[in-house]
Amino acid sequence: MCWHWADPAKQQAPKAWQSFSLNQKKEALYNYTYESIQRLLSAGVDVGMVQIGNETNNGLAGETSWEAMSQLFNKGSQAVRKISAEQNTLIKVALHFTNPEKVDWYRSIGQKLKENNVDYDIFASSYYPYWHGTIENLQSVLTDYATRYDKEVMIAETSYAYTFAEGDGHGNTIQENDDSTLYYPVSVQGQTTAVREVFQAVQNVGTKGLGVFYWEPAWLPVGTPNQKTANQEKWETYGSGWASSFAGEYDSADAGKWYGGSAIDNQALFDFAGKPLASANIFQYIKTGSIAEKKVVSVSEVKPTIEVGSALSLPETVQVNFNDNSSQEASVVWNKDDLTNINANEPGTYVVKGAIQGYEQQATATVTILAKNYVTNGGFEQELATWQLKNLLDPNDTATGMSRSWDDPAEGTWSLHFYSEQAIHSVASQVISNLAVGTYQLIGSIQGELKGNEPKAMLRVRVGDDIYGTGATLDGWRNWQTPSVQFELTGDTTENVTIEIELQGDAGSWGTIDDIRLIQSAVPTTPSEEGTEPEETTPSEEDTGTESTKSIEDEKQDSEKVVERTSNQKNEPKAESLPKTGSRESMKLVLLGSLLLSICGIIVVKTIIARKSRVDG
Repeated sequence: MCWHWADPAKQQAPKAWQSFSLNQKKEALYNYTYESIQRLLSAGVDVGMVQIGNETNNGLAGETSWEAMSQLFNKGSQAVRKISAEQNTLIKVALHFTNPEKVDWYRSIGQKLKENNVDYDIFASSYYPYWHGTIENLQSVLTDYATRYDKEVMIAETSYAYTFAEGDGHGNTIQENDDSTLYYPVSVQGQTTAVREVFQAVQNVGTKGLGVFYWEPAWLPVGTPNQKTANQEKWETYGSGWASSFAGEYDSADAGKWYGGSAIDNQALFDFAGKPLASANIFQYIKTGSIAEKKVVSVSEVKPTIEVGSALSLPETVQVNFNDNSSQEASVVWNKDDLTNINANEPGTYVVKGAIQGYEQQATATVTILAKNYVTNGGFEQELATWQLKNLLDPNDTATGMSRSWDDPAEGTWSLHFYSEQAIHSVASQVISNLAVGTYQLIGSIQGELKGNEPKAMLRVRVGDDIYGTGATLDGWRNWQTPSVQFELTGDTTENVTIEIELQGDAGSWGTIDDIRLIQSAVPTTPSEEGTEPEETTPSEEDTGTESTKSIEDEKQDSEKVVERTSNQKNEPKAESLPKTGSRESMKLVLLGSLLLSICGIIVVKTIIARKSRVDG
């Protein structure tokens, strides 16, 4: 039997089970669980808990309905109960889910398990601060679950980065300047504080709060970051990370693509050479307590962004952060020479240093000046009044599959999210008026997955009868694509420009659109330095009627008449970055039947916390 990683996006059946019916899977799951525990007990292992499945939000062993999943949960539980009785030893049953940040999500899971009479003792949750909300929310949802459903609770997975450095050239899920939410400094002290607060949250649940697992403390890099090609040979020969290329036969979409080195070596409790970090002491300190001298660990960077011609205003204070996770505001005097060097009339990035009163550390302000954006609400931070949404499959149906949402924005807090349980073919558009003559560029950010044989994600501009556009190949969660379209307005063109985002895919397509920008470009549409002529503009053959009177077939045919004028899109994922799911698409171990947490090599520590613990980072 082949077993592999599982997370909310990956719950396929083991390779040997893929042709099995539900009843066959139930029998196989029971036997696998029973025999695994029996062998461990026979070897003298003290098995105190068995987890059935891993992050089973959306399925288990290829089954996705709650009825089928519940039957599988119960077969695993039956195996645990039987051998527990036979060996006269207490072995508890745990179920594992994730995404505690979703409102009422865990309540709905508990209700489904209750309705299907699932037999279990412990509700286990993942919690990664980057993706899963605040520590206060975590404590709240765990307490609610323990009280509402009378179950013990624990954290089955947590971790935090101690560095942004790269250990093996493979790329990490947490990288500097990515879109992750960092509640703590990325440092050894920040890692310590993050883990300590997870323990405290579980402890605060009360007697039903069991403890915490750190995942994965010893995942060290193989090779050095500047020798990726040589490293890959080592990974394939000796093993590293979570999969080899051979796993692609079973899991082509994920393992077949992201196999190789370690994606979380910067979140281990050891440095790249295998030396334990001071943060590993947290497992001792939560019992004994520890007080370190209060020190500054960082100064929060100021990152103002303005458009060309706007006034720049830097704050009079900055946030100074300490190793006890406290912070305070301190006055800052910004360097006059750095401020003088800023040209607010030209796009660019500038760094301004500042002297912090009372501290040796310096403040830093990174000022980004953007070209004027002619799109109104291009970041979807306001309601969608300036955007028109159309369902091209049915003009009478307002269900476009698109909606303004906080899911996965590229910038800011909101985005235009899309998901549909049916096929989707929709367009979001906006008319922009009174543009001056010149060369323009339309840019957008999009991520997700469009299912089907002929999926389509188009960024398009209409100028009179002419259409300019480019496509983007969506490549998974948080792998942002940034397609762009360049076009020119002359004195003969209409002053109105329509920008469009078109999506087409089968049922289950999903993703996010954000940060739509139309800027005036300094680059003319003339032959390039290499002598390559731009493609000729070909007017479309569509009717000259207004947009509101076009037939649905006219809309569908538009994409076939696109003129790709200039495309500067970046359709590859970020260099060496890895996908992340609710959290992280390539991070978990499929324990298809039972995840025997008691032998993970990670000590579950009963979270008895005497007082705040810190290490001198």
